[in-house]
Amino acid sequence: MMWRALILCFLLGACTAPQAVVSFHDDWTGINMITTREQEIFRDRQGVMLVRPAITSRGGQYAFGIVTRIYRRVPNGPIIEKIESNGTPLRYKRTDRLLTQCTDACRRTEIGVIHLTEAEFRNAARSGLPLRVFGRRGRYAGFVPPEPLQRLLAQSDAAKALATP
Repeated sequence: MMWRALILCFLLGACTAPQAVVSFHDDWTGINMITTREQEIFRDRQGVMLVRPAITSRGGQYAFGIVTRIYRRVPNGPIIEKIESNGTPLRYKRTDRLLTQCTDACRRTEIGVIHLTEAEFRNAARSGLPLRVFGRRGRYAGFVPPEPLQRLLAQSDAAKALATP
């Protein structure tokens, strides 16, 4: 009987909708972060690009960005040289290069952040953000939809309103 209850709880948990916005606080650094689940915006037979918008804050200062994870499905990892949107170069910073990213088989992966100003982030929340990624070993094109950015801004604005006396 106990096993049946456990299996039922597991199945019901699997059917619930995932939380749209994830937030956490790092006690060590004092940084608050809100983000969404990672979503795939590009896939072909050679590469995959996943994105996750994020807003971080500490001491009243805010940073806005899109975390990228790009991996190749063929030998050799990606080496990203630049990312642009509508012909405008974006501020991209590689944060890690993993030799074994074992999500869709084990692949070499580059993780980075596209740094945006608050105005750029709000603009992307209205219309989405088309991306063109140029790498030494491939090119990728994708579109960050506006909905996840809108959810993050709504939660961030609500937190700011609560903090303001």
